[in-house]
Amino acid sequence: MKRLTFAQMVRSICSVHAKLSAQAARAINISLTIRNWVIGYYIEEYERAGVDRARYGDKLMDTLAAALIRHGLARCDRRELYRYRRFYLTYPQIVEAVTPQLSVGGKTVFQAARRKVETLSPQFTVSGNDLAERLSFSHLAELVEFDDPLKRVFYEHECIRWNCRGKKRSVNSWKRR
Repeated sequence: MKRLTFAQMVRSICSVHAKLSAQAARAINISLTIRNWVIGYYIEEYERAGVDRARYGDKLMDTLAAALIRHGLARCDRRELYRYRRFYLTYPQIVEAVTPQLSVGGKTVFQAARRKVETLSPQFTVSGNDLAERLSFSHLAELVEFDDPLKRVFYEHECIRWNCRGKKRSVNSWKRR
């Protein structure tokens, strides 16, 4: 058996570190994307039920933001909550990336949201798994801003094809067109 040199050991450790750090970063990005989508799901379901409409009314996002921030949740200000709700409504297929075990009160998010997605036409859409795994939430938040669904789908495909570096800059330049 050939002995490992010091230089080989350093290279091997650095290689393992780089690979596992990149894997961890991808897992965090996917988790944050799903977290934001699920927050949007809960907001939409709550508003749709309208149980406390008289109590919260137009102040729902302000009240919710204050409560979530008090509980230590990051990036849950009023503006972000609106963004999460729009993200959920724009990308119902993200439910594919939600693990079936994610539940609250006995009802799984996966089951409840899955029923809504099945009615969508899958024509040109990118799968929810591809969106969550290959694009960060910040890129998806930029894409949500496109009102034209065909334009958005085109740029989703383009963003997935490219490397991450130029995505946000390119999306911003597309919006100006």
